[in-house]
Amino acid sequence: MRFSIRSGALALGFVALAVAGIGWSQQYQSPYLKRRVTAGVVPTRGIDAKSLAAQATAGTTLAHWTSTFFGDDNTYFYRMLGTNPSLGSQTTTIPVVLIPLKLVFSDNTVLDATAPVFGQTQSSVQLAQASPLFQNVSFAPGGTNVGDTQYIDAFQRANFWNLVSATSPDYHVLFTVTTEPVQTLTVPKYFGHTEAGPGNRIGYADLTWYDGQLGVILYRLKINTNTLAVFLNYNVMETSGPSITFAGYHSAFGVPAQVYLSAGFYDQNIFSYGGDIIFLSNEMGATMDDPFLINLAPPWSDPQTPGSFCSRALQVGVPVSDVGINTVVLNGYTYHPQDLTFLGWFAGQTPSTTSVNGWYTFGNFYKSPASCE
Repeated sequence: MRFSIRSGALALGFVALAVAGIGWSQQYQSPYLKRRVTAGVVPTRGIDAKSLAAQATAGTTLAHWTSTFFGDDNTYFYRMLGTNPSLGSQTTTIPVVLIPLKLVFSDNTVLDATAPVFGQTQSSVQLAQASPLFQNVSFAPGGTNVGDTQYIDAFQRANFWNLVSATSPDYHVLFTVTTEPVQTLTVPKYFGHTEAGPGNRIGYADLTWYDGQLGVILYRLKINTNTLAVFLNYNVMETSGPSITFAGYHSAFGVPAQVYLSAGFYDQNIFSYGGDIIFLSNEMGATMDDPFLINLAPPWSDPQTPGSFCSRALQVGVPVSDVGINTVVLNGYTYHPQDLTFLGWFAGQTPSTTSVNGWYTFGNFYKSPASCE
């Protein structure tokens, strides 16, 4: 399948948070939600940055590479999954362990990632596995064919297109997925509730409680630290305080480093740009380019929210919150991947010299690089 890329729905504001250990996040709009909805990170715990390269060499954490870029008169060091595209056409396979969640709320609502999605016969797990995050699609942003591949790999190839197109045409970072049995979480009334949605009900669980449960599951399932643990829920969001709600986040902890993420698979129309894999694609892209949450960039603010907080996080989903590329139809289901931001935007390149077509995002949403205003 081939399709060209264009901008999707309008993005909303970037907000700075300091609630329950969350440093920053991004905001999405919803006609069904009574609170601000964001996606962000839970800060890393106990990571030994100096030994990460040795851990990768030993195969005890995710395979990754290191390099630097220049911006704002400074040199910035970063780590990304895979191998350095300047070294040639290597293919890195990142093993993903998909862990479906079943949340049972005190009002008897059950939101199960292994049960059929509203209006569908397939479950969140089945649809996620069959999505362009794990299946090949022919991506051609602006008419430039960047590959018949998974979306996050297509993004990364386009991110370093100056190298891929010239010297590393068969460069890839691919995800292979296996699935664990569904894990049931019974949400105490004090830590969660549900509200009406456009399809099935929407669940809310306290972020601190929820993230603690994920840690227990990782320990119980004995997930290997050289795999990416992906927790998938259905129509569930995590609350932090009375007004902030998260629909996805990623983090890492320990030595060797265990990288994990959580995201919901959502009914359509919950958010302004569709539903389904919007948050999952966001978090997988963010994990690709900052797996250990320690990459920095020159200060930047959300161009769509003048006066917003200036961040230094190299998080590729944040500047294009709720912005889509063209939808992707696979096996009769319409998916809504989120746009992702190229390194050249963070580096302040004018024009962008590293990415496909000289663009700043995969969907060409921005026409100029980042700034802090």
